[in-house]
Amino acid sequence: MTPKWFAAAMGTGVIAVAAGPSHTEQVIGRVAAVASGAVLVVLLVGYARRWITTPASALADIVDDAEFPFHGAIAMGVLAVGAAVRIHFDALLVPAVGMWFVGTLLGLATFTEAIRRRARHVSDAPPTVLLAVVPPMVSAATGAALVPHTSGFARDVLACACWTQVAAVAVGVFAVGRGVLTRLRRSGLPDPAARPTLWIPLGVLGQSIAAVSLLGAVAWPGVHLAAVGYGVVVGTLAAAAIAALTYVTLTTFAGGLPFSPSWWSFTFPLGTCAVGAHAFGSTTGTAVPHAVGSAVWIALCGMWLTAASATAWWLVRGLGGKAPVKNPMGEKGRTGTFDRAAVFDQTAAFEGAGADSGAPASTGRPD
Repeated sequence: MTPKWFAAAMGTGVIAVAAGPSHTEQVIGRVAAVASGAVLVVLLVGYARRWITTPASALADIVDDAEFPFHGAIAMGVLAVGAAVRIHFDALLVPAVGMWFVGTLLGLATFTEAIRRRARHVSDAPPTVLLAVVPPMVSAATGAALVPHTSGFARDVLACACWTQVAAVAVGVFAVGRGVLTRLRRSGLPDPAARPTLWIPLGVLGQSIAAVSLLGAVAWPGVHLAAVGYGVVVGTLAAAAIAALTYVTLTTFAGGLPFSPSWWSFTFPLGTCAVGAHAFGSTTGTAVPHAVGSAVWIALCGMWLTAASATAWWLVRGLGGKAPVKNPMGEKGRTGTFDRAAVFDQTAAFEGAGADSGAPASTGRPD
């Protein structure tokens, strides 16, 4: 089990976190919270088993610059599921806080290491590298939601820790983002198998709106006003990004998009925008952002169903010795089959398409 699959826990957990106040959304959110916990447990067991059975392979992914960023998905998976559990199950507040601490420590580790490694390749970076940079922003957003549950000195320390992580990620994204933009300008869009990863930067926008809005709500008036302004500006940018990414995604699907774990990149970034919209609506006391958040949440559920059904289809066909060549919708309604090993070559194609120049590509082995 490789770290990239933790995006499934992220995408499932964010459905619960981004659910709006309506009864239907809350019911679906509660189901998603339970499902995300189950997914996270399965993934953690699988990942632990990999370290026990093939430690050299697991260690190689940490050393490999192309594979390392996916470890950020582990931290964000823990944070997303912890937030989902806290929101929908009040009795599990203590375990949720524990998950926040664990996810935060893991995220800070991947963030620090990602910045250190990118210092060697500042002029060129794939979008996937942001997976290792974003986790502290997720910690800031989920930690900001914990601030009202604290008081006194603990409240001040938690708020300061969240603000610090927001600032750190802002600097980190600026440093790494230059390389991502340089690669896109120089080489254009990545290969179709890697295009879902273009959604990853959107997660930075959505999470930052959520973090700044929630933290602004518990700060002094000047900061609150600045948080509102930030939400308006970045929210507009996020809306434009969603429109552009939707166009790229639909045209890619029309040409036939091979399935890989990258499909889960459609879910969490979009979910963070729904979370950010709801947080902004709560901070400003206006209904429109909540309506936007619910609309984005509905789109998120559609994305999740697409990724989940494709994953289930991939597993069923793979276990049967065959796997789909194209997405389940097919290319002009057609699907093809080939042996189990070939489907892992598709996953390897995704990894290789997003790899650093000069970094060793994944072997595509079934971990």
